[in-house]
Amino acid sequence: APDTKANKIWFKAVLADHAWIGIGIAKNAGKMVGGDAVVGRVDPHNMGVQECFLKAPDKADVVPYKNQSSLLYADVTYGKNLTTLIFARALKTSIANEQSILASGKTNMLW
Repeated sequence: APDTKANKIWFKAVLADHAWIGIGIAKNAGKMVGGDAVVGRVDPHNMGVQECFLKAPDKADVVPYKNQSSLLYADVTYGKNLTTLIFARALKTSIANEQSILASGKTNMLW
């Protein structure tokens, strides 16, 4: 549930694999394009968490936001064959193309 007093929401996703993991917010229900996502990578050469704009379905069109973030906390870990992504994000954002999360009502999620 959102913490409306602190203007943030926490997310946790667990994947039973050694792979990237992400959670997104759709601009339009059921459509990836135009939404945004938080992606955690556990590759030793590319480990970390990024916020991205989903310009198109192709991997090359998942565009990281540069020098901007609505993340208040973010971590990705791998252990015991589980990849875990945990992050806190502002409900409202002023970043271009980034979707705000409604404290009440419906927000369309991507995973």
